[in-house]
Amino acid sequence: LTEQNIEYHSLLTMPVGMASIDWYGVAKTNEGLYMHKYSLWNDTNLPFEYFSSNDELLEGVSSEAVACMKWFAKGFYTVEKHGEDLYFYNLQVDMRGTIDTENGRAPTAGYFIISPQEGNRFEFSSGSHD
Repeated sequence: LTEQNIEYHSLLTMPVGMASIDWYGVAKTNEGLYMHKYSLWNDTNLPFEYFSSNDELLEGVSSEAVACMKWFAKGFYTVEKHGEDLYFYNLQVDMRGTIDTENGRAPTAGYFIISPQEGNRFEFSSGSHD
């Protein structure tokens, strides 16, 4: 992070999978997250991948629900809009690694779905990129 002049205020590291050979680091900035994969078997210095937090997408969603989701993610999250739905990626519990999807790159496979309903209500569910 220092070599690439990336300033961050929080850092999270975790193993990917069960063998603790592959690891991810997630550095949180004020605007988003930088993710980096490290493997004990591979000396390659892979680049950091950036994902914007996109907090503005959560405007209009229940402030109590948003506060709870952000708390649960310990601040390590990103939000994307897919049609009318919002995908909330919680990176501190679901770290399977970045993946390519039909809509571009995703920070991980699992996400929470926030779907608008009639009467300014929202339905919450979950999903996964296969």
